[in-house]
Amino acid sequence: MTELLTSAVIVSRLPEEIVDLVGRFIGDSDIDTDLEEVKVLMPASPVVSAIAYYLGISSEDPSGHVLDQAKAWMDEQSLWQDRAVAVKQKLSEKFPFTEVEAGKGEIPSWMNAPWAPTLLFQWSEALRDAVLQAEEYVEEVL
Repeated sequence: MTELLTSAVIVSRLPEEIVDLVGRFIGDSDIDTDLEEVKVLMPASPVVSAIAYYLGISSEDPSGHVLDQAKAWMDEQSLWQDRAVAVKQKLSEKFPFTEVEAGKGEIPSWMNAPWAPTLLFQWSEALRDAVLQAEEYVEEVL
């Protein structure tokens, strides 16, 4: 028997800190969620819609189609998260960043790449692109 897909079901699959972060961002009129610096931290819009409704920030109940999109994105995101972990492991093996390097102020050059910070945001809609760019970087330098 399949579970009825609701905003609560979508939210239950997310870490609490992501739900809180999205809630703070979309619930604060001083935060422009269209800014790239904010968008890079956010999940896909169907997921944001489910969170907004669940938290009572939006009274618009996401339709079944939107919830289906949210679930599909989350399912795919778990694959990108696995790939992000794998590419970060390869990067840290090839370019170690230990306390010694940090103490000298030496950071690996890849950490300055535009995609590098996004690898840390496992629920970012931009994670896919960051992983692809990181994998390409790894292939070029290894």
